[in-house]
Order: sequence, then structure tokens, then C-alpha cells
Amino acid sequence: MALALGWLAAGCLPFARDKPRRQHPSATTQRLADEANALGVPPSPPALSEVTHTMARAVESLPKVPDAHAAGQKIEDEARAMEREGDAGLVEHARRSAAVALGAVEQMKNPAGDKNERERVLGEAHSAVDRLSATPPPATQQIADVYRAVSAALLTATGGHAVAAGRDLQSLLARFATADAEEAVRSAPQVLYAMSAALESLSGGSGKVTRLAGELRRRAERLAGADTLEQSTQLKDALGVAVDALDAVERTRRDVDLQSLRKEARAAVARIISERPLELQRGAVQDAFRIVADGIALAGPAAAQLKRPLTTR
Repeated sequence: MALALGWLAAGCLPFARDKPRRQHPSATTQRLADEANALGVPPSPPALSEVTHTMARAVESLPKVPDAHAAGQKIEDEARAMEREGDAGLVEHARRSAAVALGAVEQMKNPAGDKNERERVLGEAHSAVDRLSATPPPATQQIADVYRAVSAALLTATGGHAVAAGRDLQSLLARFATADAEEAVRSAPQVLYAMSAALESLSGGSGKVTRLAGELRRRAERLAGADTLEQSTQLKDALGVAVDALDAVERTRRDVDLQSLRKEARAAVARIISERPLELQRGAVQDAFRIVADGIALAGPAAAQLKRPLTTR
């Protein structure tokens, strides 16, 4: 009995062995996905070299990869070359970085997830790299597509799930909700910028709505370069402009549901505290974003079509 207990304590019995732990992507891998999705998104896209530095750290964090550190260092060298050379050779540096990252993923022992899904994602990433090789500089969009595909491959192999990429308002809201604190601060101006475009599309010839949408765009650009202590104030003021634009839309529509949602949005914006850092009130900001976005969706052409009364001949 004592011997059996000793074996049990040592983990020597079959039923005493630890079960394999479920893999989770590292914070750096998730950060890579967020930054890759933000490439080229106005008004606050990250620099490509910055995202490449993150890719290097994400590759180094991959579990059970022989020479992961060496692979990360190769990507780090490419990132430094981007900083030195500017646009010269940018496509080639990005291509080599992506190829090294995908090679590291393919060397992983016991990667997470379904094999067919991993192979599908890796195949899409390799195809994106091949397309980049045939694209002349600057190939900005193609590079962004490659980096997003690479981040999806890293996430899939480590048990994560990629957030849908896109510049539309709903995609940006999803990224704001899941990003880490630093990346959320970057994505907030992008959400406002997308709101301005959506509101402008609802102007219907209203000069006031167009003017307010333009003002919201300018405030989004200012927020992208704001100091930490000014971010919450500027964000709150910008959302106030968005609600003013919704108010102008609602007055042209005479929509009771939109009027109710606009009032709810105004109250949500008021709950954002100007003196509190943005990262400490993510919940309040996310609520305000969501309600304003709901108002924009309600005022959109699809919602208007659903509300249009049926006519009989």
C-alpha cells in the first residue's frame, strides 16, 4: 500500500499522469493578430516594422519548435532592415519574415487544433506569400494580407481563433473588444473613423450630417496622436459628435426607435469619465461604441427597407 502511494505521488501509475494541457496562444501571438488586422486601417495603422518585431517575438514564443529563438532572430533582423531602409526592399523583407514564421509553425511538435484546419490556414498563408512575391512595391495591401494570414496560422497552431479582419465598423468593434489594453487604445480612433464613414453614407443630402461626419473624422485623427491623459476626453467628445450626427439623421427620419436608441447612446457616452485613463474604462467605452453602432445600423438602408410598409396593388 505504501509503495502504491509512493508511485501515485510520483506520478508513475498510468491513471496518475497529468492529462495533456490544452494549448493557448501567447499574448504576443494574439497581439500579432491584432496588429496585423490594424495594418492600413486609418487613422492609426501600426508601422510594418513594428508588426514585424511583434512577429519575431510571437515566433520565439511558439512551443515545441526547434530553434524558435533563431527563427525569431531572423525575423527581428528583417524588421531592423525595414527601419533602416524605409520602403526600399520592403516587400522582400516582409516576404522573408513571413516565410520564416510559417516554417516555424510547420516545425511545431503536436500543434493544437484540427490537422485539416491547420493545413488549410497554412496553405492560405503560403498562397498569400506567393502572391506577394509577384507584386511590385509598395504592395501595401498585399503585405497586410500576408501578415494577417501568418498571424492566423500562428493562432490556429496554438489553439487560438482569428478575429475576422476588415475595416468595417463591426469588425473594428470586435477587435476593440478582444484586443489588449495598448492595442485597444490604437483601435479606438479606427472605430471612430469607421463611424464617420458610416454616418456620412446616411446623410441623404443632409449638410448637417455630412458636416458632423467630417468633424468626427478629424477628431478620430486627433485622438490617434493624443497623449494618454487626453485620450478619454477626446474620445468622449468625439462620441458626442457621433451622437449629434445620429440626432440629425433621426430628425430627418422621424423614427421613434432611432430616437430612443440615440437617447440611450447619449447616456452611454456620458458614463465615460474624462479624467479616467481609457484602458481603465474599456467597458464603458465599449458600451458607448456598441450603442452608437446600433443606432447607425438602425438608420441604415437595410433597416429602413425592413420597416417600409407593405403596399398592395
